[in-house]
Amino acid sequence: LPFSQQAVGSMYGFIGLGNMGSRMAGVMVRKGFNLTVYDAHQPSVQGLVGLGAGAASSPREVAQASNVIITMLPNADIVKEVYRNAETGIFASAQPGSLL
Repeated sequence: LPFSQQAVGSMYGFIGLGNMGSRMAGVMVRKGFNLTVYDAHQPSVQGLVGLGAGAASSPREVAQASNVIITMLPNADIVKEVYRNAETGIFASAQPGSLL
């Protein structure tokens, strides 16, 4: 959604904080989005927490905290793991009606 048209009450999640993802998530936090983030590289997460994002310890936690989930992942194997892992994946706990 354009920054000026955020859905009221939406909780945003962002998974994948590499070169592109960290910058995109940073813009979202600075623009006032309620954002929960996850990355396997914890320093990337902590950098965004310092800007005001919430931290999650798994993709599942992001899905539990969010109804709009954005992923910026480097390859198909990681995408499959992040979405499909039975214990820690997005599909394990995405809320009904979530936008993925």
